[in-house]
Amino acid sequence: EKGIDYYCFTNNKNLKSKTWNIVYIDGEISNVKLARKIKILGHQTINDKYDIKLWMDAAVTFKKDIREFINHYMDDNVQFIAFKHSVRDNIKDECFECVKLAKETKENVKKILKFYKDEDFKDDTGLIESTVFIKIGNSKELEKTMKMWFDMIMKHSHRDQLSFNYVISKTDLNIKWIDEKVFDND
Repeated sequence: EKGIDYYCFTNNKNLKSKTWNIVYIDGEISNVKLARKIKILGHQTINDKYDIKLWMDAAVTFKKDIREFINHYMDDNVQFIAFKHSVRDNIKDECFECVKLAKETKENVKKILKFYKDEDFKDDTGLIESTVFIKIGNSKELEKTMKMWFDMIMKHSHRDQLSFNYVISKTDLNIKWIDEKVFDND
């Protein structure tokens, strides 16, 4: 789409594109955590340059105009727009599913669930499906929330949906939830 800047963050030095701005990233953390770092914290290339930043995982294809999507959900009172998880609505169930699908270890799941129990976190706040989300602005609340979210990933689990709803229960971030399926809509 004209008027939208596309960025691909990669540690593949051979990747080239005529559409995407390729930004080489590297780090002393695993590839999965490096990808989460960019996804959550962003990158100096875009953080201060744009007021609206849309993240999409490689598994997503837009069928409609991206601007139309953003404008449809845009709200002056929010700093973050994300999809509700289409199948599960709590972190505990997501933990069990991650173990079942070998996306996380039993040990890490036990640790994170114990952490939530010790924190007296009531896991009734829903669950994010973080395949696509929109960050609006560069507020202190947004920055604080994203930093806390990434810290949780570094400390507990690389599965970002296992910590987001806990993090937002601790911050003042204004969120708008999209109640549609990420992979089954226009």
